[in-house]
Amino acid sequence: MKQDPIHKQVMEATANTLANRGFAGFTMRAVAEQIDASKSTLHYRYGSKEGLLATWLEHNSSKHTEQFKQYADQTPLERLISLLDKNLQLIENPAMDGLLPAYLELHTRATRTDTFRTVLSEAERQYQAELVDCIKDGIEQGVFRPVDPEATATLLIAVPNSAGLTQHTLGDDAVVSRLRTALNDLVLESLLVEDIAPEELL
Repeated sequence: MKQDPIHKQVMEATANTLANRGFAGFTMRAVAEQIDASKSTLHYRYGSKEGLLATWLEHNSSKHTEQFKQYADQTPLERLISLLDKNLQLIENPAMDGLLPAYLELHTRATRTDTFRTVLSEAERQYQAELVDCIKDGIEQGVFRPVDPEATATLLIAVPNSAGLTQHTLGDDAVVSRLRTALNDLVLESLLVEDIAPEELL
């Protein structure tokens, strides 16, 4: 289905509908109206509104996982910066202003919806595993101090997530800029061994 052009259109229309209407205003009819497909076709393919949204979440997760491959040949430090910067760019992208609040709503719904929770948990597990692998490589190569890779990865996920919540719910457009400074000064530079001091990280 991922190679199906109709599926691609549905995923794009789902994103558009969420960005413009939010979760509360999201309907399969609104998605169908944007593409050459009927509401009954969407029900046949995805089963329900919940099924469609879970598929969209999985679609986004797969795209991000594919992007990890772009960083495979980088040094541990370059790879770590690339992973963090990609996440921060997503938060501060003006095109995400309508979509990220809807995404946060889906996270909230995941507390009561198993299908959402399963997809979102797997996406975070994959991102955490990528960060942990990167940090372990850096330690083994003598670039990073011997920190706890799992705990450090958890911090590097939780803090940007909080910044995204602050920016898109409270309207603090400068929070990511401040976060970049804090990550450079308090996290990344302290992660590096003493004889490695790049001028700028993030």
